[in-house]
Amino acid sequence: MNIFLKDTDKIYTYGQLLDHINQSEEYCPEFQGKDLFSYFTNLLLGLAGGEDIFLIDADFSKEEVNALGLSSINKKTHLEKRIFNDLDDLIHAIRESTSRITIFTSGTTGQPKKVTHSYASLSRAVRRGDKYSGNIWGFAYNPTHMAGLQVFFQALENKNELVNIFNQSRISIYDSIRENNITHISATPTF
Repeated sequence: MNIFLKDTDKIYTYGQLLDHINQSEEYCPEFQGKDLFSYFTNLLLGLAGGEDIFLIDADFSKEEVNALGLSSINKKTHLEKRIFNDLDDLIHAIRESTSRITIFTSGTTGQPKKVTHSYASLSRAVRRGDKYSGNIWGFAYNPTHMAGLQVFFQALENKNELVNIFNQSRISIYDSIRENNITHISATPTF
């Protein structure tokens, strides 16, 4: 099956993603972590299960996390197990999800501000179709930010490969673009 994610020295296929989703009976409603595969699978488990999820930036300090008022960060909770026959079934369940996705963005005071979205609002700009099927995305945004989620959903909906280049050095990014034949990068102008 096609590659889902390349994250430094780790490679995951869409088959591994689907297997992980199908074998899981738990997810973390309040998630904070740096491992992208764990982050994405947890997000998809929550969405496919119709559960709300809070995504906490891995770089938030203890003080910032405490100020959020969340009490169960990375604590697993039972999730009704669902089996998806294929990736299309999983994507369909995610599109139909009524889950609320809460992210935190820094405001003018520097304190993280809570912003809640639906899958529909985050995927509004997703382009779907055969002409997008061969794209290879350089993942350049923080996955807990709106732009990162939008790139993730764009890639997922078209079963594209994601290559993590977030927080890498300029030389590593250039090498990654060449080695992985990255075709698309969504990033800030300064990037």
